[in-house]
Amino acid sequence: MQFVLKKRYTERGYKDLKAFSEGSGISYRTLQDAEKRGNARLSTLTKIAAHLEIRIDDLFESDEPVESHHKPFLETDMSDFEALLNTAKNLADCGDTSNAIGYLQNILCVCITYVPAHFLCARLLYDAAKNSEAILHYHAGMLHASMDDFELVHTALPAFLDLCVRYKAVAFADSAFEAITSRCYFPKLLIPFSGYYHSIGEHEKGNVCLKEVENAQKS
Repeated sequence: MQFVLKKRYTERGYKDLKAFSEGSGISYRTLQDAEKRGNARLSTLTKIAAHLEIRIDDLFESDEPVESHHKPFLETDMSDFEALLNTAKNLADCGDTSNAIGYLQNILCVCITYVPAHFLCARLLYDAAKNSEAILHYHAGMLHASMDDFELVHTALPAFLDLCVRYKAVAFADSAFEAITSRCYFPKLLIPFSGYYHSIGEHEKGNVCLKEVENAQKS
């Protein structure tokens, strides 16, 4: 897998890394280290993806065809992820939040698209008042979620949108909203977004959400 940060920021019109750093507000040294290492911390990847309005996956490219790279990986490793997720849940239930988060972050180092780990990690961080980290995991979970993750998304939305209000993170809310609506999610998920947009004064967006819900109920 190749880290293609330069390719992505060039596509968005940034002439070099310094210009991208200034435009995104992400530390130049952090971006420079990421380019040298060919990877970055989840929090950095999330900020980069949010600013460029892309998925975290789009920051990486494989030399192999997508199917040949991913299919064996999922077939051989997904059960291991589920086992680690259950271990993290058990640790959290026993009050060992720190080690639970450690297990989840180990999963995400290997499979950054594993949505259940993002949402559980976000909830534990949120409960521990580590909200700046929580919002990043919530956001990453929203970006990678599929139709199969409907219940996880629905459960996570209130805390995520609460943090978006608290930290004035409109860009995070907007990109999550676009990711969700682009995959034809159930209208039920638009209700929390409607409340969020009305709460920040974006009444037109809030009304659009409600209209979509009403249309779905009539059909």
